[in-house]
Amino acid sequence: MYHRVTLGGRGWWADSAGSRRRPAVGDRVVLGVGVTVLGPVHVGDDASLGAHCLVLHDVPAGARPRAPAAAPVPPPAEAGPAIGPVPFL
Repeated sequence: MYHRVTLGGRGWWADSAGSRRRPAVGDRVVLGVGVTVLGPVHVGDDASLGAHCLVLHDVPAGARPRAPAAAPVPPPAEAGPAIGPVPFL
């Protein structure tokens, strides 16, 4: 388990009364940086969750889910006016 990993419930309003609220993590599981596992899900043995994954459903044993890659954002079509100091009113 790397740093900034969150394991927790999804909230009292989303859980049925008397049921398990938190995740169950199997043996030899790698939880990458910033992984969030929420709700009564099960992460199977030998799974490897990549950095910044959000897990809301069961992960089978040996699976290797990854977070979506960032998409490039095109530059603005034209530059707007330069922003200068705001006058004090």
